[in-house]
Amino acid sequence: MHELNSTMKNNEPSVVYSLFLGTRLIFFQATLSVSANTMASTSRLPAPSTKERTSETQRPIHGQKRLRTKEPESQSTPTELKRCLFDKLPYELLAEIFIFTGSPSDVLAVARCSKFFCATLVNPSSQFIWRSVRKTYSFPPPEPMSIFTEPSYAAFLFGGGPCEVCTKQTEAMYHSFGIRLRLCRDHRCTAKLISSDVLKKTDRLLGQDSMVGQCLPYIESNQCFLPNAFGRSRSKIFRAGDWQSEVVDCAAGPQDYVKRNEKNIAFTKSYMKFCELLYDWNEVRQTLYQSNVLANETFAKDLAKKHGWDYWDMMNATPYGSLHRLRNRRIENVAQDGELAETRKRKAQEALYSENRESVAQHYQRLRSKQPPVILPSLPVFRRLPVVAMLQGSSPSTVGEGPSKVSEALQKEKFVIERLETELKMWRMQAKEDLGTVLGYPNWRTASTKVLHPVERITARFLCAVCSKVQIRYRDDGCLDFAGACAHLCRGIKKQKKDDEVWKPQRFIKDDKASAALSTVLALCKADVTLAEARARVAALGDTILCTSCESGLLLNPKSIVGHSHRHDNMQMRLMSSEEAASYQEYPLVSSLVWTLAGPERRVKAARAKVNFGCRHCLNAQRKVTQGNDQQLPSESSVEESDKTKRLARGPKAEKTRFSFNGLWSHLKAKHGIDDVRDEDVYVFEPIDLKVLANSK
Repeated sequence: MHELNSTMKNNEPSVVYSLFLGTRLIFFQATLSVSANTMASTSRLPAPSTKERTSETQRPIHGQKRLRTKEPESQSTPTELKRCLFDKLPYELLAEIFIFTGSPSDVLAVARCSKFFCATLVNPSSQFIWRSVRKTYSFPPPEPMSIFTEPSYAAFLFGGGPCEVCTKQTEAMYHSFGIRLRLCRDHRCTAKLISSDVLKKTDRLLGQDSMVGQCLPYIESNQCFLPNAFGRSRSKIFRAGDWQSEVVDCAAGPQDYVKRNEKNIAFTKSYMKFCELLYDWNEVRQTLYQSNVLANETFAKDLAKKHGWDYWDMMNATPYGSLHRLRNRRIENVAQDGELAETRKRKAQEALYSENRESVAQHYQRLRSKQPPVILPSLPVFRRLPVVAMLQGSSPSTVGEGPSKVSEALQKEKFVIERLETELKMWRMQAKEDLGTVLGYPNWRTASTKVLHPVERITARFLCAVCSKVQIRYRDDGCLDFAGACAHLCRGIKKQKKDDEVWKPQRFIKDDKASAALSTVLALCKADVTLAEARARVAALGDTILCTSCESGLLLNPKSIVGHSHRHDNMQMRLMSSEEAASYQEYPLVSSLVWTLAGPERRVKAARAKVNFGCRHCLNAQRKVTQGNDQQLPSESSVEESDKTKRLARGPKAEKTRFSFNGLWSHLKAKHGIDDVRDEDVYVFEPIDLKVLANSK
């Protein structure tokens, strides 16, 4: 036995949980029993004995006898029972406990154990408790008739009562709900009832008998007691006593008997239909009970055999036996708790679904890192592609069981790889057509393979009309190209719905300023926008572009044209000669300087505080003044002009103002009206290693 109990501790989680649950339910029932016994025993305590009531003066004095030093056991004071605190629980907590039981018979037992619980549960405000318990029963009974309250209906079905023959108390249901006849499980009582004169069988109802038969309830089925006890005819079986009384009543006034009993006849008709439903329900319940007992018995034997236990020891000396009998009585399967199994299944599905989504996200990042770059939709749209949705699943309930094989399928299965490439190609073709319409080229077609689609040209730039935001890689441009528009996902919108993650071309508008600026640059370098080489021609210009729309004239490179174009309504530019461009290289452009210095890293803060930055607007304005003075000087052919005259004509050499980064930002906003500071607005006196700053913490 010790070995059996020690082995039970090492059982699998499902059995341990079942044992725990059974112990808890047994403890709950024991608590209810103690409560009932406590309430009942407080009024049945034994009265004090006659000897205790006798005073000391009435007792005889026997000097020659020794006094008793110990009272006999029969005269000992009865042990005081501890008070039950179950009735002190709040009403809401009691309701939750009762509903959790899922057994109307258990709630009935509590209601019958004390006046307090009886008054509480019979109260009309507690109808919801009975209704919830009835609906959560393993095989819920039909809805009650209007003559029943919820407590009376529970007592009618599950209350038990005395046997019709032996009068012993039994928990069995009515064998016949129509005449409310109950028998115990002793087959001898059934045989005695059939052979007795308690029941009256009527094969045909003629004359007054037909009128009497309309008013009396009868046995709803001839199979209620034994399969062939009354045959399989359509005869009706009544209680003999009720039949005789009703016959006497009918004989006293047969003319108006039917009229006098109209309500009774109508009620009997509806009541018998209800009883037939109850009989069918009970038949199915009995079948389920037998099959459940067999299943639990099989599980118990398999469990004992698996762990090498003795079956009867396990059933009688461990908590499992109590759990087994409790589950049988409630028609519940002991093999696996339904709620626990459902919870475990749901957790497994959620974990598998999360793993599938992570595998899809990893494969999406692999596709993004390919060289040359692949045009992809955003990740939410990528998940909605048919082949991806099939592998990933639309929700945890749609995934299967077992380990995730999504990553392996996306990388190794030829069919999945080809199908995904086909779906991505179809999606890109549709995106080209939709965004081409945004640019003003609906249904664009060409027969030449060298001519680029309008969305693939360097001048194709888009803005999101919903969020006006761009990805990090497009932060310098402030707008999107075709690849960026395809991968764009609106962020930071309050109360964003799932539909907002769906890619819609109607959300994009053409960036006219950026497109016009790029068209101007293409005209300056004489490149054809429809050819793929146009992008390379623009990139080869280098730092030779001068924005003439700025008052001081700013030096630009091909990377800064798009972002700078948003400062002007009609941006004008020109190309500088190599000699003029060389004069601007004293302080060359540093790409991503502003974005790097705007970061939160510690080294970046130190570099930002250093007085190492200058304003290009002021620098170019000073350069213009100097060049203007040089143009007013006499020609170099004047030999008489001295060096002193040249220095005086040029004026004093101005000092370049140095700023910290924050100070320069304030200077640009206050003096030049620039809120969006960019790389072309700033220069550094001492070079800065941006890679070290970007990777610092």
